[in-house]
Amino acid sequence: MRARWVPALATLALLALVYVCPQLAHAGVFDDDEARKRIAQTNLRIDQLQKDLDERIATLERQLKSGALVDLANSVEGLKTDVAKIRGQIEVLTYRLDQAQKRQRDLYVDLDARLRKLEGPPAGASDATPPDAAGAASAANVAPGVP
Repeated sequence: MRARWVPALATLALLALVYVCPQLAHAGVFDDDEARKRIAQTNLRIDQLQKDLDERIATLERQLKSGALVDLANSVEGLKTDVAKIRGQIEVLTYRLDQAQKRQRDLYVDLDARLRKLEGPPAGASDATPPDAAGAASAANVAPGVP
């Protein structure tokens, strides 16, 4: 009895394969067509990107050949050099100014000390003199013999 069912099952399996295989084959062809379409779209995008890149490179090459960028870079380097020189000059001038101010201060202190020595302590007679006479007397002490 078992032997009778085996051919029937084999026939049934064969019919199922015949029915399913064309659908699988059709699905495989459909997937292949879809893949080809996507590949074609990707190739078109790659071609467009390549054209864009070629245009950009050509533009950059024209700019480089025109020398505008080279001139600009040279100008920037020249300006950097000028700024460095000016900074150095500012440092030198600041140092000289500080030294001149220090020397001026020292000279002022020295001159003030000398004038104080020449003026000496105020005498008792100078307290009785009027303010105009005191100013004339101090001027006479600073520059004796000058009318």
